[in-house]
Amino acid sequence: LGNMYFLSTWVAVVLGKLKGRKIIMWTHGYIKEEKNAKGFIRSLFYRLADDLLVYGQMAKDILISRGFDASKIKVVYNSLDYHYQLCIRNNSPVDKLIDFKNVGIPAFGFIGRLTKQKKLNILIESLNLLHAKGHLCNLLIIGDGDALTGLQALVNKYNLNDYVCFYGSCYDEATIYSLFKQIRLIVSPGEVGLTGIHAMTYGIPVLTHDRFDRQMPEFECIKPGVTGDFFDYNNPIESLTDLLQVWFKKTNFDEIKEKCYQVIDDHYNPYNQMHIINSVVTKVYAVLMPLTLLNFDFN
Repeated sequence: LGNMYFLSTWVAVVLGKLKGRKIIMWTHGYIKEEKNAKGFIRSLFYRLADDLLVYGQMAKDILISRGFDASKIKVVYNSLDYHYQLCIRNNSPVDKLIDFKNVGIPAFGFIGRLTKQKKLNILIESLNLLHAKGHLCNLLIIGDGDALTGLQALVNKYNLNDYVCFYGSCYDEATIYSLFKQIRLIVSPGEVGLTGIHAMTYGIPVLTHDRFDRQMPEFECIKPGVTGDFFDYNNPIESLTDLLQVWFKKTNFDEIKEKCYQVIDDHYNPYNQMHIINSVVTKVYAVLMPLTLLNFDFN
């Protein structure tokens, strides 16, 4: 793991270089520009590697801008239990698990730990603003955490109890699949992370904020207007409200679903990751083979 904060990694890399080993680091790389001492040390650390595997294109672009060889940087993406989720996507029936008190109106949702870092109050504020503008909709929140009580209080404050469902935590994929099929969008007000991969695997578009230096690499799965969108980080409530209105008006649900599938099926799955990693390891093996062939145990 290419983490410069682990002293043991520095030692292992130096020992490996002294022994003529090729070094591959799997790392976040730069998630933002760092024009300071930390950025300089990070650059020194990454230059010890012969090849870098990074989670996103933005990390690769920053490394290239700092003089790194593009051919030695591979975007390896990220993934969940893709094979199992694909089986559910293709074979599981959709069960109606919740009954909103107000039917026939669109719904959006969130899944994950309910923490202050996730800024979930934005969901309630946007829902309230939508209703004030005459655009009724429902909200499904899947998860549990320290912020639950505060969110419930905010829902009570705005008299939105009939439009919000706190489902609680859920770890059963078939159940999550059915819950996702009852909403139009997943919204992640804080960093999106693997939530985006989870939603798109089941064909659900994702909305999150546009401060990419405060995002996780998985934000890159979102293609604006196609598999989701980005609201204004500095004006989140009104910006998200406007985007939700746009997305609720869309009628090409099957096309959106297929576009979400395509992003995951092409990039964010372990089979693609395995192919990328093997291409790097094979390159390293081809370099090492002439030096090690006499001692290689083919058994």
